[in-house]
Amino acid sequence: MPVPDRFSTPRLHARRATADDIEYVYEVDSDPQMFPWLSGTSSTRSESEARLRRWLDEERRSGFGFWLFFDGDTVIGHGGLFTSAREPGSFELGYAIVPKAWGSGYATEMASALMALAKAAHLENVIAVTRRTNERSQRVLEKIGFRYDREVVADGGSYLRYVRV
Repeated sequence: MPVPDRFSTPRLHARRATADDIEYVYEVDSDPQMFPWLSGTSSTRSESEARLRRWLDEERRSGFGFWLFFDGDTVIGHGGLFTSAREPGSFELGYAIVPKAWGSGYATEMASALMALAKAAHLENVIAVTRRTNERSQRVLEKIGFRYDREVVADGGSYLRYVRV
């Protein structure tokens, strides 16, 4: 089954990330409220451009990649499935919600929709990694059927690895 460029959830619609999404990526990468959950520090525009290129390369390479999620015309976050640099042979689930949309249940809705794509494509080895301090993301992962596996120390930080049950 081909991976769709667009899809919907009960409240959101999603479309594949494109090169035109650099303003969104840079805004998220440079938002101080997002630092603790993403890179831990502000990104330069060129770093955001490189990240967006990795997203687009992932789509070409694996057929997956990243989607932007919208409530009406307002982008509320992004999420994706991508080949794991941490664990060859695995895919990772990743997602981020913009601060103004926190606490709305969107992360659970997005992550659940992405895992439905993974299931339809018969991806068997999907993991997720979250910062130790990101309890909200840990709850999201548990709600959609992941379980804590172990702590991982990488990139100067402590992360929790989750696996799909």
